[in-house]
Amino acid sequence: MNGEIIGEDEEDIGTKVTDNNNIVHQIEMHKNDGKIYAHGQNGYPDKADERTPEGNEHVNQARRYARYYVNNERGYETFQWDENVPRIKAVGEAIEALSTDEFEAYFGEFHEAVAGPASDQDDLSIVDLISSVSREANAYYIDVFLDENDQIEATSDIHPVISGQDWQADITTPTKYDGRVPDARIDLIPVPLSDIELFRQIVSLQVKCQVRDYYIVMGEEPPEEYRVLGFGKYKFALKYNDGDLSMYDDYTRLEADIPGYRIDFDLGDDRWV
Repeated sequence: MNGEIIGEDEEDIGTKVTDNNNIVHQIEMHKNDGKIYAHGQNGYPDKADERTPEGNEHVNQARRYARYYVNNERGYETFQWDENVPRIKAVGEAIEALSTDEFEAYFGEFHEAVAGPASDQDDLSIVDLISSVSREANAYYIDVFLDENDQIEATSDIHPVISGQDWQADITTPTKYDGRVPDARIDLIPVPLSDIELFRQIVSLQVKCQVRDYYIVMGEEPPEEYRVLGFGKYKFALKYNDGDLSMYDDYTRLEADIPGYRIDFDLGDDRWV
């Protein structure tokens, strides 16, 4: 993927993006919110329903890359609220800075929802965890709000994602706190972790996986620190498991053999059996 800024005025900015098929896209957006109002290219059909699934995905990759490129080059707030990579990174740093008691205060109910009936189990093998992450399941999400010092100020109520309902609208609609949208949304499928500190590792991993996901779905390899395996954003996990999109590996699988990617948490030496 390559980008170039080709024009700018007080309200809008234009970009030229070359995708991984060497197709050139001209993408124009509003600088204040990243809303794309013009997108031209001549490598795929103009109408989405006339493109192949991979053709649609290359178009979507170009749009995400354009938003990323403008934000990176100019600093404008062009990301969608739930794909704002700088804010997601800030949330990850804020979570790592919490004490155990603070983490439990903000995420204890989320832990109970995600762990479910397994929350009182003391022993966990890596086989159990892989089985949990790999199976098709509902998910839960919590929104995180930072203060002006990029410390956690509040978290939302816990919300389930129910298969068969309008989950797409649900997981892309932000909750609000003090009139603000979240800095990040953390969504996890059920994981049987009873220990709060192990769950904290999973939450930190999920934030890293969100960053990984954004790079992947804009057609780029993520930086080294984000080349990790695990569950990131629910909507992107579905892409990795879409049989019509062979362009993606399944990065959610902890046992996946993807060169350069690793498991980035430790269950303890006696649990990796």
